[in-house]
Amino acid sequence: MVATPPKAKKKSGAPLDPLDVPTRLDEFRNLRDGWADGIQHPSDWGNGYGYAPRHEGLDWLTAKFTAEYPDDLPLPYTYPTPEGGVQMEWSLGAFEAEIEINLDDHTGEWLWVEIGSENEGDKVLNLDDGESWAWLAAEIRRLGKTIE
Repeated sequence: MVATPPKAKKKSGAPLDPLDVPTRLDEFRNLRDGWADGIQHPSDWGNGYGYAPRHEGLDWLTAKFTAEYPDDLPLPYTYPTPEGGVQMEWSLGAFEAEIEINLDDHTGEWLWVEIGSENEGDKVLNLDDGESWAWLAAEIRRLGKTIE
């Protein structure tokens, strides 16, 4: 009698959230300078538009986001910027919010607007500082109260 090898077990767990920030940041490692060529004015096409984010900056942001961003908050849509940074965006009921993160100096420019009004706000944050992450979380909660 020949022994049958055991069947491989399926990995359990829920499918990965497409908004999973560390996964998205890891995907940006595949970008090369010139990745955004074609999204600028047509007269500038072919000039290698778009800097790839530095891997050290992506490592830093992944670690900070994982350590500082509360699990109970909605995940943002996460995009690379042509300047070599990262942008995160949230739709929070009557508000749209974003933070554009400079991976070199670890700052983030926070912006929000209330849809259908002229209400808006902005602030520059030092994302090396835990207090800035706490402020960001409080702002997302404040703006998100319109969803409930």
